[in-house]
Amino acid sequence: MLTLQDFSPLRGGHFEVNVGDQGLLALSLIETHALTPHPSAVRAPFSLVFEGPAQPLLPQATYGMTHPSLGALDIFLVPVAHSPAGIRYEAIFN
Repeated sequence: MLTLQDFSPLRGGHFEVNVGDQGLLALSLIETHALTPHPSAVRAPFSLVFEGPAQPLLPQATYGMTHPSLGALDIFLVPVAHSPAGIRYEAIFN
């Protein structure tokens, strides 16, 4: 079970996202945040914010992602904002 401590050292690093016919897309992990846990939480919740190019815009969905340190992961991404560099996506882990 992944935790905030697994991702925090990876800020600034790149994750590859499998976008099907379009191949692989690089997203940068730009923010990691601790969230307030629910009393019955199995792990401490956290959020990750990734940034990628403006195109292609990834719709809200679960994506196969890879990172050299973490290997293959399935992460649910939600586009949350435009930025000067492109689009920001958020992933919440409860």
